[in-house]
Amino acid sequence: MTLSEPEQARPAPAAWTWLVAVGIIALGFGVRAYITAEDALAAGEAALAEGRVDEAQDHLQWAMRAQVPGASAPHRAADLLEGVASDALARGDDPTALRALRRLRGGILSTRHLWSPFGDRLDDVNARLAVVTARTQIAEGNARGATLDTLTAEHARLLALDPTPSVAASLTVSLGFLGWVACLFGLIFRGLDADLRWVPRVARLWGAGALLTFAAWMLGLYIA
Repeated sequence: MTLSEPEQARPAPAAWTWLVAVGIIALGFGVRAYITAEDALAAGEAALAEGRVDEAQDHLQWAMRAQVPGASAPHRAADLLEGVASDALARGDDPTALRALRRLRGGILSTRHLWSPFGDRLDDVNARLAVVTARTQIAEGNARGATLDTLTAEHARLLALDPTPSVAASLTVSLGFLGWVACLFGLIFRGLDADLRWVPRVARLWGAGALLTFAAWMLGLYIA
């Protein structure tokens, strides 16, 4: 009786397979964001057409926030919010203008990371928002005796405070997340043998990497 040859160990996946896997995950997130932006833009346009301006502004801000490279829906949504604010200001409708400008500013700030897709709009939005906020404060009787110019300057100063995370924090968040995902793939594909049993030394290395990169991701979010 002859002994059967030992089962050959499963070859470890090449490094490029992990990159492909991470790329597929990133692509999935990007496609999801693209679809979300298009859907939110369509909902905003429909709400505007039916005169539901407040609801439209909420949808348009969501469309701005679903920003991915190459997507046009977030920029079209920003243009529509600009139009809502300009039309309201022309009619003297400060409440609608105030809400639209706040939504627009929120969309601008929520998409700032390593670069700012709407950065060229921020100064103009801040300037108009300072004026409208000051007028609203006076109209509501909360001016505390201050003049329009004084209140406008005060709001402009507050709006100019930059809440954007530092580049270091943004890089820590991005690289920490990507490193964590990569280490999880390494733990699965390298840390398990053909029989799905742990390979202790290798699993410890990839597990430690996953813990460290996860900690870096959380730290980046905290300091951002």
